[in-house]
Amino acid sequence: MKPLIICGGCSFTHAPDSWAQVLGGYKKIWNDQAQYQYSLWKEYGKVVANANMDHLPESIYDVWDEGEDISKYADVMVVGQGASGNQLNSRVIRHAVEQNEGRQIIVLWQLSSWSRNEYAINRFDSIDYNTIINEHDAHHMYSIPYARRFRNCAHIDGGEHDPNVPAGWGYDFEETVNENYAGITPPQYRAEHRVWMKQGGGYTGWENRRLFEVFKEDYINLNTADNQSVKNLENVEYMKLFCESKNVQLLMFPGWYWCWDGMFNFVSSESTLYSKDVLDRVGLSAVDNINNTGGIAEYGIQDELYCTPDATNQNPEIMLLSGDVYTANETSSIYEKAKLDDGTWWCGNHPSGYNHAKFCNKWLKPKVLEMLDNA
Repeated sequence: MKPLIICGGCSFTHAPDSWAQVLGGYKKIWNDQAQYQYSLWKEYGKVVANANMDHLPESIYDVWDEGEDISKYADVMVVGQGASGNQLNSRVIRHAVEQNEGRQIIVLWQLSSWSRNEYAINRFDSIDYNTIINEHDAHHMYSIPYARRFRNCAHIDGGEHDPNVPAGWGYDFEETVNENYAGITPPQYRAEHRVWMKQGGGYTGWENRRLFEVFKEDYINLNTADNQSVKNLENVEYMKLFCESKNVQLLMFPGWYWCWDGMFNFVSSESTLYSKDVLDRVGLSAVDNINNTGGIAEYGIQDELYCTPDATNQNPEIMLLSGDVYTANETSSIYEKAKLDDGTWWCGNHPSGYNHAKFCNKWLKPKVLEMLDNA
C-alpha cells in the first residue's frame, strides 16, 4: 500500500486549484473550477493590467504538470475547509490520521488565521440552534467534519458526507455506493443535531445575524493577540506531539504572512506575554516559513506577472525575511480574480491557481519527495 499524504488547512487548501489538489493531481474537480478561475486570472492580466500573457499555456493543468507526479508514490487526501481556524483544521487532520492507522502517513498542515474561532454547538444545549444554523448563508459557516471514514478530496463544509454525492465533486478512493458506505456521516453527527460553528476571524460578515453582537464583543475585547497566540501555539505544540506519538511525519507551513512570521513581528511582547512560555517550547522553527517569504501568498512574489497601482486594501508594506518588500496588493497576479455579473472585476485575497501550482511544484513537492524517502 502506498503512503498516505493528508493535506489540511483552510480555503487555501480545499480550493479546487489549491496546492493540495495540485499535489494529488485532482484535475477538473468542482465542474473544472480550476480552469475557469485560471482563464479569468489571465483575462484580468491582459485586459486590466495590460500584461503580456501570451507565453502562458491555455490550460492550468499544464502548469500543474511542470512538477513531479506525486500520485505515483503516494495517495493524497485533502481535508481542508473554508473559513476554518487552526483548532478545527488540526482536529480534522488528527481524525483522518486515526482513521488510517497502520499506513505510513505524512501530514501537510497549512496554518490559517490565528483570530479564527470555532464553537461546538448542538440542539440540546444551544437554545437558538435552529435560528443560528438556518440563517442566510449560514451553511458555509458551519462544519460537519465527522464521517465513518473520510473520503478523499472532501470539501468539509455544512453538508453531510453522502455516498450519493461525489466527495468534493471529485475523486474518491472507494467506489462502492451503498447504505453502509464508510463515507457517510453517522446520524448523531448530522446538522439536525450538532455542528461546528465557524466564526471566521472577524465579525462584520455576521451583521444582521443572531451572533453579530457576540462575535463583535469577542473581537473587540476578548480575542486579544495573547489569547490568539496561546491557543494557536498550544495547538501547534499538540499537533507535533500527536504526530510524534503516531510516528507520522509532519510539515507545517503558513497560508500567509500573518499566520506565523507576522504574528511575531506585528505585536509587542507586552501584548503577548502569556504566550511566551509556549513559544519557547515550540520554537519559531516548528513551522516552515517557506524560504523566509512567510506564506503561500507571499511566495508568489517571485513569479509575479502583473500588478496595478489601483489597490484598495491599503495594507502596510512588509519587509519579509527573504528581503522582499511585500504590500499584498490585491490587483497582483499573486491573487485570485473574478468577473462579477455586472462586468466589473473583483480581486480576492486567496492565492491564484497559478501561484498555488508554482508553490507546490517548486517548493512543496521536493520536500514531500524527501519525506517519502524517509518513509
